[in-house]
Amino acid sequence: MPNYKNVTTGSIDANGETVSHGCRFLSPGVLTVQLEGTFSGTLQLEATADGTNFESYNLKDGNSGTLATSATGEKLFVGDGYGIHTFRVRASAWSSGTANITIVTL
Repeated sequence: MPNYKNVTTGSIDANGETVSHGCRFLSPGVLTVQLEGTFSGTLQLEATADGTNFESYNLKDGNSGTLATSATGEKLFVGDGYGIHTFRVRASAWSSGTANITIVTL
């Protein structure tokens, strides 16, 4: 793996937990999110421009190319991140297991 300086990793194993990433974009402002692990629940993709109020954020599913704001299994997402202060992955409707999250900004 390249030696990125703007990487956050973490895990989620309960409802309401988050993995947050403060965004410092280099050109061209690309956001990549990888979700791994065995879990039963929904992971929400959210971002804030003001650092406080998070909203759903569309990223492109790396496999299908469709836009999504959530995931229920392992996925790789990519998208633009211009103007984002903080990006996070938040668990909702969680039942079991652990999701391992990696967030990279370029």
